[in-house]
Amino acid sequence: MRIVRAQHGEAGIGVKRAVIETLETRRLLSVSTPFHGTPFVVNQTIQAEDFDKGGEAVSYHDTTAADLGSMGSNYRSTSVDIQAGGSNGYDVGYTVAGEWLKYTVNIAQAGTYQLQASIANANAGATFHVEFNGANVTGNIAVPNSGGWQTYKSVSSNTFTLSSGVQVMRVCFDHVTSAGAVGNFDDFKIVPVTTGTLVWKTAASAPIGLAEAQTASANGKMYVFGGYYTPWLATNHAYSYNPSTNAWARLADMPQPLTHMGVAADGRYIYIAGGYVTNPTTKQQTFASAIVWRYDTQTNTYSKFISLPSPRGAGALAVVNNQLHFFGGVNLNRVGQTEHWMLDLTNASPKWVAQTPMPFTRNHLAAVVLDGRIYAMGGQEGTDDKAPDPDVLVYFDPKHPDQWTAVADLPAARSHMAAISTGDHIIVMAGEGTGGKILASTVEYDPLTNTWSPMTAMPDVRLAPVAGYINGRIIFATGYSAKGLQSTTWISNPII
Repeated sequence: MRIVRAQHGEAGIGVKRAVIETLETRRLLSVSTPFHGTPFVVNQTIQAEDFDKGGEAVSYHDTTAADLGSMGSNYRSTSVDIQAGGSNGYDVGYTVAGEWLKYTVNIAQAGTYQLQASIANANAGATFHVEFNGANVTGNIAVPNSGGWQTYKSVSSNTFTLSSGVQVMRVCFDHVTSAGAVGNFDDFKIVPVTTGTLVWKTAASAPIGLAEAQTASANGKMYVFGGYYTPWLATNHAYSYNPSTNAWARLADMPQPLTHMGVAADGRYIYIAGGYVTNPTTKQQTFASAIVWRYDTQTNTYSKFISLPSPRGAGALAVVNNQLHFFGGVNLNRVGQTEHWMLDLTNASPKWVAQTPMPFTRNHLAAVVLDGRIYAMGGQEGTDDKAPDPDVLVYFDPKHPDQWTAVADLPAARSHMAAISTGDHIIVMAGEGTGGKILASTVEYDPLTNTWSPMTAMPDVRLAPVAGYINGRIIFATGYSAKGLQSTTWISNPII
């Protein structure tokens, strides 16, 4: 822009005043205002068609001058593509990359929030994001295939923090599917997330449905081995899930089809001990094995390791201070065992040695390592659905190897669950309760107070799922429900 200096002071003042007045007019015209006169609030359903007033490039941007939805004139006169559908009789459709909508909202209290949206799309692969006051707070939000253009599905963003006060939310459409649309948007909601709340977001599904698979996390990935792929045959497949790319990858097959094994990671290597073995020829199961495999995450290969002293299935394996610990499970006759063995990985000629046995028989239990201790929880005293599900929690401290210490019992009996350690808490999810009931409930243990607290339940019930804890988030996948073997994957919000 070329600046012309006025010859006389008064003329210069006049030009300056005119420029200021023009800029102020443009600023005022660029401010969008609430469609209903007052801002939306937290937990209020925001209909997609109720975007702010202000017009093109102010309260919305639409790439076509005409209302392709053909229903906008019945509701409001804009070029935004409003069509029949949705919970309020309308939705916003024909959304394409580069378009956006603004909504004025009043955040009464600063805190952590999540955006929930109801969207329909007959394809997968589209994305959108949400900004507050110009800052992208959600990152890309994937739009799933909901099953049809008028079949709506709820999706959730990652959590984000907001300051208090009236502010502008902008919904930005980023990437379309092969059908050429981001989706049909029904409504939005801003939901507060309290400390300790688990908020689950659907991620890429596992390649196949599984139950009784086993898992360990290493190198920023969750590794999943074996499991039933059809009742009741085991697979030798292995997979990894990378939460940073939301992608599953097929790994080298295990040397044998397995379920119910103990799995633990120690840096580069993942150890797979015991388990139920399926004979690929006869399709029959052997309910215990002494074989131990070591999987190399760098070379994607398996090698035989030092076998367990006796065959075991449905036991637990944990690694702490360069020591492998195997305990619990059943023998070849499916009789519960209390033995506890330790193997020193730093020993040049390692072997399993007996340690203090568990104080009771347990199979289908969960085990995690927290603060140098191995915690064992829940499990069954017998086998199959009629087996009692204990509610005990005990730990073994290698510094005091002569005992197992009982602490606060689980709030209710549970086996076949997923459990993770966050570094300061234990979180137990889903599983099987008394009488064979499949659970969705989630509980958290605090070792400092020796207390259990309820947490947000899983989105659905799951029996024998897998879970990992990576970069502050829980990864939860697979398992069995009344609908059969599942491949669903859910990722939690960052745990506060």
